[in-house]
Amino acid sequence: MFLTIHSTVGVIIGEQTNSIWLAFILGFISHFIFDIIPHGDKKPEEKKTIPKLKRWLFRAGFIDGTVMTITLLLIWQNNLVGNLLPVLAGVIGAVAPDILSVLYLFTQHSWLKIPYLIHKAVGDLIEKIEYPVWPGLIMQFAFLSFLIVLLTKL
Repeated sequence: MFLTIHSTVGVIIGEQTNSIWLAFILGFISHFIFDIIPHGDKKPEEKKTIPKLKRWLFRAGFIDGTVMTITLLLIWQNNLVGNLLPVLAGVIGAVAPDILSVLYLFTQHSWLKIPYLIHKAVGDLIEKIEYPVWPGLIMQFAFLSFLIVLLTKL
């Protein structure tokens, strides 16, 4: 899933737990659960050379990070969250595996390799069908809409 989905799940977790540490841990775990769901961005790192991968990750990350930031600001502006610290902890936990993976791909630091390999292995637990990005974007937009509706009902 994109950061926008993971962060919105983190918001819901933080809002429901009202605990900074529990929100972070559950947000972190939720990342792996939601990454198992096919979402149209299967293994871009295996399809590109390192320079192309870095450009792709930068562009995709910039777009997704911008959409995530706007979504989080709209959630906050519309008073859909009560206690901000657990919500922020849930968001940070939920996006941390992707951040660690991208850091590994960019730096190749040995201490980031194990989190990267775990992230990759969990994402491959269910055999994913490869399909174009557009169906994945549509599915993720629908899922994001569902999460926002859910957040307004909590």
